[in-house]
Amino acid sequence: MKNIFTLLLVFSFITPLISQMDQGIPLPNYIYEDVVWEDHGEKPNGFHLFYPGGKINQDLKIVFFVHGYGAINPMIFGKWIKHLVKQGSVVIYPRYQRNLVLPRPPRFSRYASKGYHAAMDRLALIEGMRIAEDDIYYTGHSYGGVIITEIADNLKKYKMPAPKGILSSEPGTGPFTGGIKQNYDGIPTDTKLVIISGSRDWTVQDYFAKYLFQNLSHIEDLSYFLQEPETFDSVRISASHYEPYSIDRIFDNGYMNYTSNKALRVSKLDVIDFNVYWNILDQLMGNSQFPNEDLFSDADYYFGKWNSEQPMKPLKRISKVAPMKKSDIRKQMKAKYREYRKNKTGLNAKENK
Repeated sequence: MKNIFTLLLVFSFITPLISQMDQGIPLPNYIYEDVVWEDHGEKPNGFHLFYPGGKINQDLKIVFFVHGYGAINPMIFGKWIKHLVKQGSVVIYPRYQRNLVLPRPPRFSRYASKGYHAAMDRLALIEGMRIAEDDIYYTGHSYGGVIITEIADNLKKYKMPAPKGILSSEPGTGPFTGGIKQNYDGIPTDTKLVIISGSRDWTVQDYFAKYLFQNLSHIEDLSYFLQEPETFDSVRISASHYEPYSIDRIFDNGYMNYTSNKALRVSKLDVIDFNVYWNILDQLMGNSQFPNEDLFSDADYYFGKWNSEQPMKPLKRISKVAPMKKSDIRKQMKAKYREYRKNKTGLNAKENK
């Protein structure tokens, strides 16, 4: 059954990290205060829909937000979703999985696109809704980062609109290869596209990110960044697979599995959320009140300071990767999982640090 929640939200940016940084994390000037959540996610072709409550006084941008493997519960990215809506966007969060087993990975993109089209049909029925249908952006984490690039490469097949910008966060498929293309020549040349990997991502590592980057040479505005961990005084920034998680239990749809339980353990809100993932997507959308001129330059991406004299370690810009075939991804992932089986606790311990 469909559930609709109107959330009267005061979005606080208070985190333990702020008090230890000279400049802190700046608070955006939000356009909207209320968020409406519609839960139409009962089936794998279903979706969750988020949009501003009250009177909509502008055409809303569309964010096609594709979760990673098993992240069916939208609470996992709840605070990021809330941030996007309050700035004036509709967020479409397709389910695309029934559970951790079905459907199989090669069908993920088809189900995700079905969720998008069903959400657009629903938006057309909402009184007072204003949508800029040609102002759409794709973002995906983990397997979602693979799905959005496959869809962008096959727009006609999936009957999807061309995205103006794409953010692929920690993209990868783990032990699977479903959804990985031989090339990505079909992604429009004028798409602004950013890939981010974490140097301590032991879940999917950076194999697919590198493979994707080498296959996107035709994209004019393309950046690939590596985020690294850092410690300053007693504050530590990690660089795991789970940096984009931003739990908000108000968006909990009650669906719990390995992924959602893991998210409850490892999710945190810090400067990597605000100044990296959130702000980079904001810049792609033209929404950022804190733009960074290094996004599509040849420079590393400086995103903050610990104090007036100590900049944080920037995102390292990757400009060249070793040639890699699709089959190499599977070989390297198999080798990684053999290492995992030899030392079952080792990689998990590293990942959660």
